[in-house]
Amino acid sequence: MSKPIDPIGLDKWKKQNSYFHRSICPAYSEYSGMDEKECKDDLLIRFACVIENSNDFEVERISGMSNARLAKFIEDCQHFLTSHGVYINERNYGKTKTIKI
Repeated sequence: MSKPIDPIGLDKWKKQNSYFHRSICPAYSEYSGMDEKECKDDLLIRFACVIENSNDFEVERISGMSNARLAKFIEDCQHFLTSHGVYINERNYGKTKTIKI
């Protein structure tokens, strides 16, 4: 399955996608010292890897994940982070973003 097209399913998918990008990635970045793009790629390699090649990885695209698959991916990311003592602080993640000038 892929990203839903019905309005209710798509709204749920967008919320999950936003949670991943605005909560999980910043929390992992803060913990690891990597930038958010590196964190996203690392989590995709860990939990959405399809093929591991000698020089690269083929991973599922978040944009192609169904609601159920995206929820499972997020759950795996959360378990990974909490097992390393990283707790996702809901403080401003999802409410603000930084724009560099």
